[in-house]
Amino acid sequence: MSVLAYLPNGAAKPGVGIPPSAVIWQAGKAWIYVRAGSDRFERRAIGEEAAPTADGGYVLPATSLQHDKLIVVAGAQTLLSEESKSQIPSDEDSN
Repeated sequence: MSVLAYLPNGAAKPGVGIPPSAVIWQAGKAWIYVRAGSDRFERRAIGEEAAPTADGGYVLPATSLQHDKLIVVAGAQTLLSEESKSQIPSDEDSN
């Protein structure tokens, strides 16, 4: 058995590893949440510049994310659910 592989040459580029547990999918796009305050989180799209990894994660270019932003690696789906619930009008909103 043989395998043909193409490997990039040149200098390594700095990046940020995103584990699969941090990646959520909505409307056909991959997203992550980053901490935006002591009790706030922001959803960020994973852009086309990100490279997918074999395990379902991504590597983002180092310039894609501010160095002080913390990525949510557990509970991201829960944050998406809470965000979605907050966008559904309640019965009280129609009165």
